[in-house]
Amino acid sequence: MSNKGGKAEFFRRKMGFGNQIRKAREAKGLTQKDLADRIGVTASAVTNYENETSHPKKEVLYRMFEALDVDANYLYRDAIAPGFDAFTYAMSDESRELTDEDKKILLDMAAILKERRRAERS
Repeated sequence: MSNKGGKAEFFRRKMGFGNQIRKAREAKGLTQKDLADRIGVTASAVTNYENETSHPKKEVLYRMFEALDVDANYLYRDAIAPGFDAFTYAMSDESRELTDEDKKILLDMAAILKERRRAERS
């Protein structure tokens, strides 16, 4: 291992976002081109994601979650809270532009849906 970047670079490559993409892709038996075709980018873009020279746009990231059958927590490891899945990640991202009143309405709607599911199970 080259000393360029030192320990931080070594751990980023061993444990970072790009390495998680690579591990998930290989676990699914996909080549970089296979993954690229499934998420609508070039194979070189996948290479860049795995080498962390660039990062996917939000829409591509969501397709990647589905193509690799992983959630945000798997790809980002400890960078985000445990238990985040693609939906939670999307809602977190989308809610940034909502007003406080909009957020309250969204939470109220979620509570109504949750209560309806509870009643259906009873």
